[in-house]
Amino acid sequence: MPVQRNRYLIAALALATLSLQVTASAAGKPANREDVKAYALQLCLDNNYARSGKYTSDQLRDRSYLLTTYALDNAKAGATDRLHRYVAEQTADFYRAEVPMKDEARRGPFNRIFAQCMGFYRSPALSEFIAQTL
Repeated sequence: MPVQRNRYLIAALALATLSLQVTASAAGKPANREDVKAYALQLCLDNNYARSGKYTSDQLRDRSYLLTTYALDNAKAGATDRLHRYVAEQTADFYRAEVPMKDEARRGPFNRIFAQCMGFYRSPALSEFIAQTL
């Protein structure tokens, strides 16, 4: 019986060691700039669709860039918060813009959120912010 217990203990220790190594290696990598830009796009879309009333904040529960936020904060404390504030400041009113079109069926108004957020994603200003601040 003690031999089998030791085998389980060794297996548990090996698993714990492996998980710590994987976590440490992921935490030690700097955030990829393209991933940070994509996360900023996700924030822009989420914030503006929530403000427009199309869905509630965090309704989608999408954590595609969770590891990116960890890498940002491991590289510089508070980096994720700074990115959140920057995106909010730069894109706060995107939900207000409407597509200027006549809608005889009265289905509108139609928004331009995606196009504006893509413009922000491609902007030199976002790239500069990421390079200089994060």
